[in-house]
Formats: sequence, C-alpha cells, structure tokens
Amino acid sequence: MASRRTKGLLGAGCAASALSLIAAPVWLTTQPVLARPAAGPPMYPSQLEAEVRELSRAPRGHDDAARLDEVSAHLAGVFASAGADVSTQEFTPAHAPAPVRNVIARVGPASEERVVVGARYDAAPGELDANGATGVAALVALAGSLGTARLGVGVELVAFALGAPPYLGTVDMGSAHHARAVRARRGRVRAMLAIEGLGALSRADGSTRLPRPLGLLYPTRAEFVAVVGRYTDWRLVRAVKRAMAGATDLPVRSISGTRRLARVDAGDQQSYWAAGFPAVMITDTSHMGWRARPADADAVDYRAAAKATSALSAAIVELAR
Repeated sequence: MASRRTKGLLGAGCAASALSLIAAPVWLTTQPVLARPAAGPPMYPSQLEAEVRELSRAPRGHDDAARLDEVSAHLAGVFASAGADVSTQEFTPAHAPAPVRNVIARVGPASEERVVVGARYDAAPGELDANGATGVAALVALAGSLGTARLGVGVELVAFALGAPPYLGTVDMGSAHHARAVRARRGRVRAMLAIEGLGALSRADGSTRLPRPLGLLYPTRAEFVAVVGRYTDWRLVRAVKRAMAGATDLPVRSISGTRRLARVDAGDQQSYWAAGFPAVMITDTSHMGWRARPADADAVDYRAAAKATSALSAAIVELAR
C-alpha cells in the first residue's frame, strides 16, 4: 500500500513539474494581467486620420530629401502648436543625399531621467505607408494629451527621420542617433516605447498569422494591439500591458521573446537596447509579419488606432510618475 502511495505521489510530482516547465515559459511569453480600471484620455479618430493622410499623401523615402524636410518641418509645427518644447537633431547618414532631422517634442518637467516615445516618419522609397504613419499621428495626439498630465519626469516624443528599409537595423536609424546622443550626455531613460503601426485590425478569422508555436497562445483574429519586448525586459512589457489593458476596451496582448521566436526587434526599440536602455514596441503586429498591412489611408482602422493611442497615453503617465 505504501509503495502504491509513494508511486502515486511521485507521479503527481512529475506531472506538476512537467506542467510548471510548460507554464513558466508560457507565462513569461504572454504575461497575463488583470486589467486595471483606469481609463485613458479621449483620442479622436478624425485627428489621427488627418495626420495620416497628410503624411501619406506622397512618398517619403530616404532618397527624397525635400519631402523629408517638408515632413519634419510640418511635425515641428504641430508639436509646437500642441504646447511642446520642440527641438531637432540633425545628422547625415551614409549614402544619403542630404542631412535629415529627428523632431523631438518635450513635455513634462525638466529632468535627467526621461520616458522616450518614438515613431519613424519615413517610409521605404516609393511607398506611402499609411499604417506606418499612424505611429507619428499617435505622437502628435500624445503631445496634446500629455501636456496637461501630471508627470514626475519628462517625456520625449521623437519622430525619427530614418527607420524604414534600407536603414532599418543599421547604426544610421534616426532612433540610433537619438539613443546614442542620450547615452553620450549620460542621460537616463526609464523606458522607451517604439510605436510601429496601430491601424491594421480585423475581426476576420485567420487575419493573424502566427509563427509556431505561438499560434496556440494568441488569437487568430487581428483585433488586438501588442506590447513586444525581449525576455530581459519582461517587467517593462508587463507594466505597459497592465496600464494599457485597463485604459480602453481594445484588447491588449504582449509577447516577450527572441527574434527567432517572433520579430521582437522589428522596430526602433532595438536602437535603445544597443545603447543599454529598456525598451518595448507597441504594434498592431503588421510590422512583425503577423497580419496584413492596410493598403492605403482608407483601409486604416482609425477608431482602433485612437483607442490604442489613448491606452498608450495612460501607460506613459504611469511610467512617468
């Protein structure tokens, strides 16, 4: 009898160990949280749409210096109109016809430590990239909402000059220049949030195409926004997800992983990792190849993008307390 009881206990222990070996990586990857009841500030789809249409009315590739100048001047103007302290960071990348500029909007108190939120304003040569423009449109909306928020540290909203191919993943990304400049000044980044598209949502079954084995862990409908980071940044991923999930009714998922598991480096956050700063990506996952990108500005889901921006504002306020 004792022998049977011992075998039963051993079997139960082995089963529990096996479940924990499965549950631990699943929890670390997906990081379930209880949504918090804090609502985000109102964001208006029409404002986001107007900005996306302005940015995507003509291609804005790295090879069109005049167009990039036009876009950077426009962004500096709208950031200033929102009450932000605006500056630019000029640099000349390799193989570029002329200098380009990051546009930086500072809100909140002056402080050495900061929260950085960024999105690229360029596109691949010849492309309009309306979905990519939603990230910059979100920055413009955030400049207004955060200007009246109670912040403990300053927030830098940065529109990066170069982030699309062929500069993606190189030392000449606009985000790389900004991250290195902050490090050179011995500035501190509490958290960096890179926005990579917010408007590619769909309720159709199978509209999310996930790499194995992630298909078992995430929805097959592309009706969520994701917080994405490395395993080592799981605390930041979880904090951002928790704040965003309670801010609106837009579903928020998260993934902490590797490039091989999922393209967690498919954005400007990689530049801040290289500089030694914690960073995550906020994305509709189209840039990770999980879902199709909208063909043009008419196909962007601006209501979903507005909800994502509202949730993002709530998360930034939480991080900047």
